[in-house]
Amino acid sequence: GISGSLPLSLPSSAFVRVDEEQAQLWSILITGPENTPYDSGAFIFDVMLPSDFPNKPPLVNLKTTGGGRVRFNPNLYNCGKVCLSLLGTWSGGEGEGWNAQHSTMLQVIVSIQSLIFVSDPCFNEPGWEKDRGTDIGDKKDFEYNAVIKTATLEWAILDHVRRLNRKMQRENDVAIKDGPFDEVLRAHFLKRRDHILTVLRSKWEREAKENEHAPKGHLEKLEAKFTEVAKELKALK
Repeated sequence: GISGSLPLSLPSSAFVRVDEEQAQLWSILITGPENTPYDSGAFIFDVMLPSDFPNKPPLVNLKTTGGGRVRFNPNLYNCGKVCLSLLGTWSGGEGEGWNAQHSTMLQVIVSIQSLIFVSDPCFNEPGWEKDRGTDIGDKKDFEYNAVIKTATLEWAILDHVRRLNRKMQRENDVAIKDGPFDEVLRAHFLKRRDHILTVLRSKWEREAKENEHAPKGHLEKLEAKFTEVAKELKALK
């Protein structure tokens, strides 16, 4: 089954939960790969398999958008839309669309992980690929990633950890509902805590200091956000 084929490693993993009462409803968690602006973030997607699946592709929606504030990638809209030729939501080349005989949910998950959560997402924007390797491209790349880095810290790390900590402190508060991946999230952030607070913080803050394309105020935003992240991660148990 799919559970034995999902990508699973510390740097980047994928997890699936299927609704026990409605098997056509899935939740997917993908953790951001290292050396990308999504590093160690946790991104949750809702999936609905249509009644004529697999003749039609699944419907996939990103939940991790900061309440509609953040567009994490040219292929991930702030409304949650996921643009992939495999899903029929992005115009791709011949043979890249959904094939009822051969396409699978595993392909969808791996495509999101490998084609969207990349080191230079700005070049997923149509027409920007031509600037790759140029001064203009380098500037676009760093400025785009600067926004994604702070958003990853805020909405794909801090938001999750805050919720887990609130849940732990108020165990009997029914207002804090269980999420489909709470235990996975807890384990993930405990394992990645040292990486986030040492390796990632050092790398991103150094780049913000040294890169000529760093937007004004980017370093200060990172420092402030990492301080918040450190407080919550250290409280996580």
